[in-house]
Amino acid sequence: MSPATHRSRPPADAWRIHDIGAHFGIKPGTVRSYRARGQMPAADGQDQYGPWWHAATITTWTRPGSGNRTPRTQKDRPDT
Repeated sequence: MSPATHRSRPPADAWRIHDIGAHFGIKPGTVRSYRARGQMPAADGQDQYGPWWHAATITTWTRPGSGNRTPRTQKDRPDT
């Protein structure tokens, strides 16, 4: 995180980890994992409560694993 964003006061509409999870329908722990692995945008700032992001930073991000998934059925499985 750059010194300019460290300990900056967030705007009223800043998104926290739980907001990001709610937006994507994933658990906050998954968001934390993305952040720890460097798979999400850097936080726009941080305060005593933790990192925060502008909504635009997150809504323009394509999260890992967000591709189209279809469940496999028994007939899709190869014979063993």
